[in-house]
Formats: sequence, structure tokens, C-alpha cells
Amino acid sequence: MIEEYVPYFDHTDDFPFVEIVLELPSEKIEFSTVSQGAGRSPWKCVVESETYVVNSGAPMRALNVLVPYLQRDRLTRLIAAARQRNQR
Repeated sequence: MIEEYVPYFDHTDDFPFVEIVLELPSEKIEFSTVSQGAGRSPWKCVVESETYVVNSGAPMRALNVLVPYLQRDRLTRLIAAARQRNQR
């Protein structure tokens, strides 16, 4: 079901941003969140220009599984680039 993404906020002075982009041969799937909830839930998921809402922390759990396998220097650069994008 296609829904409007509405992030969850329960306090101020904390502005998380997490994005996971899967580039598959046939399509691109984008998960993103600015939510403060457990597991950063809810998440926005865009598939072929359609927006869905994921009301679970599953994307964050999947990312946490992958983090140890990411190259640390590349991860540091990616985080810095994301912070610069958010400051614009």
C-alpha cells in the first residue's frame, strides 16, 4: 500500500538521517529515515517512483549487520559527505 511518509519525533536537538540505496540490475530501491524512533522507524521506501512506509526497524538492523564489513575509510567519507549534504 502506498502511504505518505511521516517521520517520528519525540524530542528536539536530534536530527538523524539514514539512507540505504540498493542499486539492482533492474531497479533502484531507496530506504531513508529522519525518524527518532526505535530502529529509526518508520522508514520511507521508494521503489520505481512509488513511496511506501516501512513501520519496523528492519532496515536499520540490516545496516547494522553490514557495518562491520564496510571499509572504514570509505564509511568515514560517506558519513562526511552525507553530513555536508544535510547542511546545505
